[in-house]
Amino acid sequence: MTVREAISEYQFWVESMTGDISDDTVSSELAIYHRLKTARVSILKSMLERGGQLSEEHYQILSCIELEEVDRVECPFVPASGCVWLKSVCDIPDFITLQSVSTHLGKYYSYVRWDKIKEKTNGRLKSAAKEKFYSFRMTKDKVYLYIYNDEFIKNITLTGVFEDPIEATAFCGDDQNAICNPMDTSFHTSPYVMDSVTKAAWELMLKSRAAAKAKLLNNDSPVDATTQVPQRPQQQ
Repeated sequence: MTVREAISEYQFWVESMTGDISDDTVSSELAIYHRLKTARVSILKSMLERGGQLSEEHYQILSCIELEEVDRVECPFVPASGCVWLKSVCDIPDFITLQSVSTHLGKYYSYVRWDKIKEKTNGRLKSAAKEKFYSFRMTKDKVYLYIYNDEFIKNITLTGVFEDPIEATAFCGDDQNAICNPMDTSFHTSPYVMDSVTKAAWELMLKSRAAAKAKLLNNDSPVDATTQVPQRPQQQ
């Protein structure tokens, strides 16, 4: 199912519920997609938390993550260590769960949490210190993938379920069709989950409208101060 088809299914479902063309069916495609995406994330996370498994339809592959050598000390105000590891050139899209990180020949890497890297590399077991693994680090609200103990590869493959299917498809500008025609990319959601996503998206819309109405009723002033055009501060 494409993103466009998911949006059309939502619009049809809303009209079936209301019996006529609802205001919500004429919302922008972007607004509807945002609701569907939010609902999808919530439902898939809930399924995983309950111990469920997601079908392959939900997974996407970032098939060619370009890597570059960086010093293990990335702070420009601290002397370089002289030791390097590999870092993804582009930041990794937000994901719900990961299935694997591997080379193109199917060699898999184990995961080590960022705050546990020093403990692993400085441990007593030499074999553990030399093991090839991956980790993630957030820098300025962006998450990057790091590969440790394998300085000779140029790119790597990651398979996972991502929060935004469009963003994952367009990763690092690799898929120009996803950039130019995002509505025609796959929504990566199985039909049996899609029904729940559509219903949850509708409920999200109802809650947001109810909250907006309550705010309007509780506002005594004729103009909502929270939506006024920002003004230049007055000199004191």
